[in-house]
Amino acid sequence: MIKTESRTAACRRILRAFGMALMAVLLVGLFSGCNIIRLGEMMIAEERADEEWVLLSSNGKYQMTLPGDWSQAEDELNAQAILQASNPLLEKYVVVLAENRADFVEDATVLDYMGVLVDQMGEAMEDMTATPAEALTVGERTGYLSRIEGVVDGYRIAYWLTCVETDTDFVQITGWTLQSRADEYDEEMRRVAASFRDTE
Repeated sequence: MIKTESRTAACRRILRAFGMALMAVLLVGLFSGCNIIRLGEMMIAEERADEEWVLLSSNGKYQMTLPGDWSQAEDELNAQAILQASNPLLEKYVVVLAENRADFVEDATVLDYMGVLVDQMGEAMEDMTATPAEALTVGERTGYLSRIEGVVDGYRIAYWLTCVETDTDFVQITGWTLQSRADEYDEEMRRVAASFRDTE
């Protein structure tokens, strides 16, 4: 009788332990489901990264060529942007704004325009550093790029600010990511900015 009760108690303990283990597995599955989906999305994005596609500006005047793992961002990044795209899974973003050249004094240059933007960014972030403006070809025009880093809302962010003058506008192309990924994305951000061009 004693042996039978011991065997029954042992069976109950085993079943209880098995039930708890099963529950743990199910909970892990529930909580890691989002990570599995995110991993799948990242793998798909990585496969598309070598492809390219063209984004046309909202006013139809400009376009930009983007890697296949980016997508159009609508108005979620900047409501005034004429072009905006992102890959939020990999923390890559870009917005393009155009300001009518006629709204500036006649002798203002694209470097003057860029200087104002850099000053404004300096007021909006802490511990800002900026590289000197370097010339680069943007479409068929000469533009200028500065890599800017600083702290915004507690995050260390890296920006690639590129400015170019078209026949009618001063244009700012701003890409950004987390500072920890800046070196990895540097070439890609430069390539995206350089792809900007007139559609006409």
